[in-house]
Amino acid sequence: DRPYDSAGGTFVSVRRRADDVRLARDGFRRDGELPLDPARDVALATEAALRQPGLRDVPLDEVKLSVSLLGEPEEVELGGIDHERYGLIVRGVGVLDRVGAALPNAPHYDDEIQQYRYARTVAAGFSAHEPTRTFRQPVVRDIEPGEDWPPYGAPPAGPDVLFDAPFA
Repeated sequence: DRPYDSAGGTFVSVRRRADDVRLARDGFRRDGELPLDPARDVALATEAALRQPGLRDVPLDEVKLSVSLLGEPEEVELGGIDHERYGLIVRGVGVLDRVGAALPNAPHYDDEIQQYRYARTVAAGFSAHEPTRTFRQPVVRDIEPGEDWPPYGAPPAGPDVLFDAPFA
């Protein structure tokens, strides 16, 4: 229905309709290794999510799906992190080239410092003295029509009054 940016990756999440419990999530981050093809990427991520062991005995009519499309990463200084509007990537430098990531607006951190710490230490396991680079990336979540979804893991829905309001 419109162009989608999945330059940074694609993930599919499966939740039980009755109680919103996440049963599976799968997908992949992209580093430019293949040409962009959002339809193919969604199909591959969906197939991988539906193969998860937690879904083997669950009828498909009892689950709902969402797709998270991760946009092109943009390198930022630490002051450029915006935990409510962007996902975060912390990447090692040189031989330490491992990656930690954190979605925006997640329930286990309340600000940019906590999002950065999560991506750096929990997700990637960097020590305090290992050099890293920091990237932010837009995240778009598309939910199965007619379904609702927990608000965390994607930017808040609707306009941001601080960023989108005209100045008088």
